[in-house]
Amino acid sequence: MGYFSNGSEGMDYEDGVCLHCKHAPTGGSACAVLMAHSLWNYEALAIGGDKTKAMVLEAMIPRLGLWNDVCTLFAAIDPTHADAARQWHSQVAQAAQERDARMAPKEVNDA
Repeated sequence: MGYFSNGSEGMDYEDGVCLHCKHAPTGGSACAVLMAHSLWNYEALAIGGDKTKAMVLEAMIPRLGLWNDVCTLFAAIDPTHADAARQWHSQVAQAAQERDARMAPKEVNDA
């Protein structure tokens, strides 16, 4: 599920993904995906948290390692906006791979 540890992380996600989506909030409307994450995130993540809410949130904004991937309901405003979402995904995937490589057990040479 999407997790935003602070307001800056949430704003980065909105700039990188949401602003390129047809569902982006306009004129006082709210995005249902971001609203659900805002309302349910801590309940879903708490020890013994609500597993149903966690599954719904994960279905909307999947995690890739420690990072939030592109929303599964993303609908690009136009082709240039689709490129922005692909770029976000590429950056997230690269960050996840780099972290995995750093966290991998090191081989010890006993020679």
